Amino acid sequence: MRRGGGATGVDDCDVGVMCWNLNEDGVGTCVALCTGTPENPSCEPDATYCALTSIGALNLCLPGCSP
Repeated sequence: MRRGGGATGVDDCDVGVMCWNLNEDGVGTCVALCTGTPENPSCEPDATYCALTSIGALNLCLPGCSP
């Protein structure tokens, strides 16, 4: 769960993960941060890809979608 405003970065997830996909009550899912380097980011095998956004400020291991 995220604590404070959306830009605080404070949540109750473990170190190395971030609260993501929040609902209206501020409850979300703890998602792993990418590891590696900006040139060669990596994620655990269960994640599909490392999503790098905002010039590297947000680096999450997210599942892909299969439309």
